[in-house]
Amino acid sequence: MLRHSVILLTLTGCLATEGEPIGPYEKPTTALIVLDLQRDLLEADGRMPVKQAQVQPLLDTAHALHASARAQGLPIIRVENLYTPSDVANPFRNGATVRGTPGAAWDARAPIDGDAMFEKDAPDAFSNPAFDAALREKQVTHLVITGVFADGCVTWTSRGALNRGYRVTILQSGVAAGTDRARSSALETLKAEGVTIADAIDGMSWAQ
Repeated sequence: MLRHSVILLTLTGCLATEGEPIGPYEKPTTALIVLDLQRDLLEADGRMPVKQAQVQPLLDTAHALHASARAQGLPIIRVENLYTPSDVANPFRNGATVRGTPGAAWDARAPIDGDAMFEKDAPDAFSNPAFDAALREKQVTHLVITGVFADGCVTWTSRGALNRGYRVTILQSGVAAGTDRARSSALETLKAEGVTIADAIDGMSWAQ
């Protein structure tokens, strides 16, 4: 069983990346990271959708975070999954977010504009070196993450960030998963690993 789990994690890229420690910076800042708000993952008839009862609260929170970040002049970075048709792990994702398919498109209900957009083909956004490079160029030390899946890309991107010394904050309603239990379990685990889990945007700190 352990061997099979390791094979699955390797095939799907579920290993948090490592990297050089960030900073120190003269003007450290916070960035909003919007992860994988794509049709296959949000729509009820998508290939790998999150629990539908979690979608509207997620979208509302994502828009609120987006508006708050914009008002403060903070960087907003969009990240999306795009897999090749030949990716060996496609069956594990039911063919979701394959490049060029309708389901890979950004959900029209989600905040779409950002200061940069990066593609990835693994759960950890830091698997794309350009993502980390952009954060370092902007002197980012604190990531506020919203998106899906709480127990997938949100978890692995958070771990990739922690491995480099970034602070990470997640708003509970700002992430979604396949079940309520999966989301709550992921958030509990991330909290134990050092991620700040906020209950409401009003009580959330954007400070570096």
